[in-house]
Amino acid sequence: MKRTNPYTLMLQIVLCIFFQLDTQKAHAQASLIEPPESYEDSQSRSIIQLLERSDHQSSHELAATILSDYPRGGSILCKAALEAKEASMDSLYRFKIYKQISEVIRIIKSQEPHFILDDCPVDGEKQQKSSAPDSTEELEKIGDSSFARAEWTSETFNIDTLRLRVETRQAATCDLGKDVRIYVEGTIGPDSTFAIAKILERNPICSDYEGNPLSRPILILSSGGGVLKDGFHLGNLLRRHSARTIILNKDICASSCAVAFLGGSERIIRDGGAIMFHAPYRYGSKNPIGAGKITCDVNPSILAELKAYYKKMTDQETGSRLYDRTMSYCNESDGWVITGGSAAELYGIATEK
Repeated sequence: MKRTNPYTLMLQIVLCIFFQLDTQKAHAQASLIEPPESYEDSQSRSIIQLLERSDHQSSHELAATILSDYPRGGSILCKAALEAKEASMDSLYRFKIYKQISEVIRIIKSQEPHFILDDCPVDGEKQQKSSAPDSTEELEKIGDSSFARAEWTSETFNIDTLRLRVETRQAATCDLGKDVRIYVEGTIGPDSTFAIAKILERNPICSDYEGNPLSRPILILSSGGGVLKDGFHLGNLLRRHSARTIILNKDICASSCAVAFLGGSERIIRDGGAIMFHAPYRYGSKNPIGAGKITCDVNPSILAELKAYYKKMTDQETGSRLYDRTMSYCNESDGWVITGGSAAELYGIATEK
């Protein structure tokens, strides 16, 4: 029988112990580098995944689900909203998720006020208060000569998935009417044109005694889109009122919102603002799990109307080029994106840098 060399055996034992210690050290270092996911992290990710899978669910349905399934949903919703907002400038899809979370928070806040944290940074009223000074400062830089210092009064309209914040003031140079600006957030749909038309009707624009306008109504747009025909309607309304349309820094105006934006007689995109165009689409037949795939095989009359609208709101050359770029993207969550005033003015989308 062959005997084992005691020195060899001892070396094997030492190597084994060393290997175990090294493995434990590696695990310890890994745990320091990648701490285990917290409960709120996992639930925040879960809520975002819920929203990603819920293309055909309303915000009210999602609010009911979160209220019943997430006992600590208030803080989790805030965390999910912040995460989605941080990614929103790099992804239109994440921008839509962020907007939907904000809408769900607003609905839950109205039903169960104790459920949402008081300092939740995306709660509608708090967000408006914190963002208003920055937005006002930007608008003053752009503003009409009639925007003499005066107090603004504000009124908010929450209409299904649309939110309008209307600000008016009686400037010193106005003989008649008021300065008017309207912040538009949410879905561009049938309510958009109706509500904005009523607001402009009730708030005649600043003018002299002879009715000559001294300023323009200002529309500040931040929307992931909606229905194409409603984008046409809103854009035509804005052109009739010689409105100024603005996309502020860090906001995005996409899809039918971009169509409406072109209705502005004056169009401005701040340096961090973005606008996105994509081809018109419709939902085709549903798959086995009930979700419909999109198709850009739409009625030719719709495409002809889109091209004619682009040319009407810009010019023949700009409209044709914009139509070609729009039709290059058949995608419901992506498209041709222009960021900042310089690029937008270069392509004729904005009227100034």
